[in-house]
Amino acid sequence: MLGGDASSASGTEQSSDSPADSSESLGPKASESELLGTWVANRDDGSSFELSLSKSGEFTWAYGKGGEQQKIAGVFVVDDGVLAMEPDSGGVMLADVTKPENDQFKFRQNGTGGDTLVFAKK
Repeated sequence: MLGGDASSASGTEQSSDSPADSSESLGPKASESELLGTWVANRDDGSSFELSLSKSGEFTWAYGKGGEQQKIAGVFVVDDGVLAMEPDSGGVMLADVTKPENDQFKFRQNGTGGDTLVFAKK
């Protein structure tokens, strides 16, 4: 994932001593329409994320840390609580995502066994 993966996040959720696997439910699954808009997340290490999802099926993903920022864009779809993002530069990023509650949703990149980022509506 651009800017490292969510598994290196500190101060985020992980439910057991064993690594989380993508089949473990984070909570109620999100639909595409519920995630439209701009969302932000921060990690204790000072890194920040901004995710924008548009009605047209396009996304932008920005990662910043220490004054440097990386940004990618492409197309996305949400199916059965999985956000699939295909950057213009190639590849695919997959993440389990929850239904937003109190203007926040949980995001866990598939295949990393990592911690969960919590995105808040911007």
